[in-house]
Amino acid sequence: MVASALLVGVVLFAFAFATTALAADCTITSTLRVGSKGEQVKCLQTAVGATADGKFGPKTKAAVMAWQSDAGLAADGVFGPKSRAAWSGGAAMTSAPAAGCEGGAMYNSNTGAPCAATTPVAQTGPVTVAVAADNPASRYIIGGQSTADLAHFTFSGAGTVNTVMLKRTGVSDQNTLSNLYLYDGTTRLTDGYSFNNTGELTMNSLGLAVSGSRTISVKADVAVVTNASTLGITLLSFTAAGQTAVTANVSGNTMTYGSGNLASVYLATQASVAVPAASVNAGTSAYTVWSAPVQVNVREVWLKGANFRTVGSAPVDALGNVKLYVDGVNVGSAATMGTITGSNYAMFDFSASPLKLSTGTHTVDVRADIVKGASYTVTVSVQQASDLVLYDGQVGVNLAAAVSSTTAFTANTAGQITINAGSASVNVDPTFQALTNITGGATNVAIGKFKVHGYGEDVKVSNLIVKPIMTSGVTASGSTTNLNNVTIYFNGSQVGSSAAYNGTDALTFQLGSQMILPAGADSYIEIRADLQNSTSINYTAGSVSANLNVGSSNGQGQNSKATLNFPTSTVTGTILTVQTGVLAVSRNTGYASQNANPNTAGVKVGSFVLQNQSSSESVRVTSLAVTLFNGAGTALSTSTTPALTNFSNLRTSETTGSGANPIQPAASNTFSVDFTLLPGATKVIDVLADTGATAGSASVLTKLVVTSIGSSSNVSISQNGNATAVTGQTVTLAVGTVSNNIALLTAPSTSQQFVPAANGGAANATKAVFKIQATGGSAVISEMKFTVNSQDFSAASTDADANTTTAQTLTLTTSADTAKFAVGDVVQLVAATTNGLGTVTAISAPNLTVYVAVASTGTPSAVRLVPSTVTAIKVGNVSAAPVAGVSYLTGLALTVPNGGSGLSQEVFVSYAEVGTNGISTGATARVALEYIKYTSGNTTSTLCTAAIQTCDTVQTAATVAAPTMKLVGSAPTMTLTTSTQVLTTGSVQIGNVVVTANLKGDITLNALPINAILTSATLPNANPGYAADGIRVKDKDGNPVTTTNTAMGSTTAGGTSTITFTGGYQIPAGTSQTFKIFLQFDAVTSTNKAGQATLSTGNADLLSWTDTAGNAATTNGIDVAGSAATTVSNRYLDRTTTTPGFFYNYPTGTVGVSS
Repeated sequence: MVASALLVGVVLFAFAFATTALAADCTITSTLRVGSKGEQVKCLQTAVGATADGKFGPKTKAAVMAWQSDAGLAADGVFGPKSRAAWSGGAAMTSAPAAGCEGGAMYNSNTGAPCAATTPVAQTGPVTVAVAADNPASRYIIGGQSTADLAHFTFSGAGTVNTVMLKRTGVSDQNTLSNLYLYDGTTRLTDGYSFNNTGELTMNSLGLAVSGSRTISVKADVAVVTNASTLGITLLSFTAAGQTAVTANVSGNTMTYGSGNLASVYLATQASVAVPAASVNAGTSAYTVWSAPVQVNVREVWLKGANFRTVGSAPVDALGNVKLYVDGVNVGSAATMGTITGSNYAMFDFSASPLKLSTGTHTVDVRADIVKGASYTVTVSVQQASDLVLYDGQVGVNLAAAVSSTTAFTANTAGQITINAGSASVNVDPTFQALTNITGGATNVAIGKFKVHGYGEDVKVSNLIVKPIMTSGVTASGSTTNLNNVTIYFNGSQVGSSAAYNGTDALTFQLGSQMILPAGADSYIEIRADLQNSTSINYTAGSVSANLNVGSSNGQGQNSKATLNFPTSTVTGTILTVQTGVLAVSRNTGYASQNANPNTAGVKVGSFVLQNQSSSESVRVTSLAVTLFNGAGTALSTSTTPALTNFSNLRTSETTGSGANPIQPAASNTFSVDFTLLPGATKVIDVLADTGATAGSASVLTKLVVTSIGSSSNVSISQNGNATAVTGQTVTLAVGTVSNNIALLTAPSTSQQFVPAANGGAANATKAVFKIQATGGSAVISEMKFTVNSQDFSAASTDADANTTTAQTLTLTTSADTAKFAVGDVVQLVAATTNGLGTVTAISAPNLTVYVAVASTGTPSAVRLVPSTVTAIKVGNVSAAPVAGVSYLTGLALTVPNGGSGLSQEVFVSYAEVGTNGISTGATARVALEYIKYTSGNTTSTLCTAAIQTCDTVQTAATVAAPTMKLVGSAPTMTLTTSTQVLTTGSVQIGNVVVTANLKGDITLNALPINAILTSATLPNANPGYAADGIRVKDKDGNPVTTTNTAMGSTTAGGTSTITFTGGYQIPAGTSQTFKIFLQFDAVTSTNKAGQATLSTGNADLLSWTDTAGNAATTNGIDVAGSAATTVSNRYLDRTTTTPGFFYNYPTGTVGVSS
């Protein structure tokens, strides 16, 4: 049984029951239906007369339905919450009392067993009651247990339940339950009640408001007795406001009584000894209002809550900030003040984090602030054992405190506290204390503010003595110390009359009944004044404060009628510095001196920052005076360089007034504005003008003077305190030039690589980033030209051997034509019969070195670049297709700033489709920037290379080419992944090579170069071993892949090998294949993981794959652009060259296994 796991030494009282009676501890807590099994089903079967085999079947369902019908319930055969409530804890419901239980007897006169619970009565009215769904199941309760949870009842409807009549059932007497309480959750609603000798009790004046539903718990303190066996609670009836008593007869489950070895807690001393009667001044903080030693025996207990009753003539809120201390340490937060059955309580809830009380003696204190209640009394007590919610964690129940092992609990009451007459504390308001400045000339402004807190009782202050202090006051008419209209404000409202301060004498304000300081609350006193002298002239400097002087019997307690001094000592106020607005003006450091273009609109010729550095007054700006100077510091005129006539439409960025209205500049220019800067605020003012044609490198600068006044004081403010003009930036007017050192930025540009272009080509597939810089001024680029594959160009050549497949040297008839070619260009060898194909590998005018891939028939007479593979070049939103090998982009608006990092311009390249309906795979494509047209200061210039021979202004620059790309239909990517195997003798997977085909199309893998390095591991000197068939390949599913392989160099060191896939291994577009690489080992050193085998990829030039998507048919590793039978290699031509490869991100790392 559950009790055996929870109780120590529990002794149960056994009673003999008739064989027809049901077990009192038979409990059902779950919904039972057909298919349910277990002890609860047996319990139910016994109750309804079915065979108690623990299996809920059709016969049990029929018996349950019959019982439900007799009980007035819906006969659905499901034993749920309503059936459990009506069943009343295992007693079968019958239409007539059992023999021996006639006449409402509590115990059977024949057997001594408890009579079955009375059948619930159907209820009508605005409020009804039923057993709650969370009603506690039958369990053991222990003698000495506190607040044992006996029954839960749910009231439904709308109304107020005022009276409840309860009945104790079971084998026990009126002394078994010493105190019975009602709870709502963890909140106690009533003091303790006791049953009469008939086992009933009535609770009146409850005031339980019900709106919808409300569940009430019945809990009780259980006494240690010897004549109890079972206990239960029945709610006989209740009365709600406006209705007659309602008979309910609803019962909780029956509990079994037992005794156990509970811990014990004793309150052995009356709290009045520790806290005797005393008189306490109102305003006292953390005063001990209750204290007692608490002795814990047997084992530790947990304090889950405490309730302390407060009684006396003082108001309920006389005590504030009530806290509990254990052994001098505050535990938890302040108590919640509330009522239980009309009594005031300070309630602590520690249920979320109980406090452990170890064995031994502890001092428990209740401390509180004495807030109000002058001349009244208050007493704090623990009235009932359950006021201290103590939990025995070993047994799992609450326990009741006692006086000693032989004396039950009695009320523990502290001495009566008498609260003395009221008082009040006065301090400078912390928010005002933080102020440092005050605005000169301000009216009705606070010069002092004080925070007041009342204690004990409300106190009326009849007069208040205020001492204003003005030190070193400065006005336009001289220095004075007087103030106008000094006034007192109490909680935001004026009290008393205003008075003029003569600079010497304190002011006494008669307040009558206008200032009453409430007890237990904060109030605020403000001293306000006009910061003007006696003739109403504004103060602009000095310092001001206000003190509250000590009072003389000027306060009176409203209850005690006792007089007091308010304040009890002089309170010194905060000293504030009088200031008007402070305007700082400086050159804007965020805008540097720089070059600007002539003939340009809206040039920023100066930029300034304005800041109101006052903390008290706003600044109103009324005008901006701008003067123009040249670089030599001479004010501009019609004869200076530059001259005033070189500028027009002078204006500022300020939009108020005439600030933004353009004017023809003069020697001095004033713009009327009207804007306000709050204390601490800043604003940027830019000076703008349109520039005309000027002499080279002429400079202009601006000077600014700002006129402003204080927003409230109306005092004129000099910028920076001296009204001196502030000089702005130097702006040099010059025509910018785009420098000819244009460079390709390698990092952001697309590296040389394969470009998959099957199925529609490749739009914006690669990016080249060119860095363009300007000097002497900014420039705007409007046009660009790019050559593609060095244009579609032919050059006459002679070479009798050029029809042989090998490296050949072609001599161009015109030596200068070599400039049209670049290493890597695919060229056509033009012959009389059939043309050949090759790739340029070196250039030395007048010769081209060409690796011939397809021999011509007959001696070639010319070398022709293969037509462009590029379909479009895009810059910004402008795109152009190549025409005759040149992409010409117009309508650009690319700004190149003067100096600095210049312009980094992205250029995107789109490529033609590769495959059956497009160009052949393996063709190369190269894009080069050849021409720029730009404008600076209305002057247009061009920059061009030798490839574009016509320039508006002759300037030359080197061709800036992007990396060469090789076009394919699709292309592979490769990664290495680690094997999970351990290196040992036999066949071991040393790693994996994962090959992925691009989404553009399929590829066929032909040959895969690998490199295996061995340490303390040996391959057999035979097959299978380091020789060709010692390498085994499997796919990702473990299926063998047919290959032929070259032998590695050593049985002990490993080496390189090229794995050739028989017939090729096709990988569909967008998919990956994992190739697992296995080696055969005949010896491995296992000590300290000495044996190692690492795998890496071999030379990328040995990787062979067929561009299946590009319609390639053969794989001999040589580029044959323009041929129907096209192969793909990693380099421009043969594998012995050192030109950069096209396989981008070819794996360079290693994976491996160890012993």
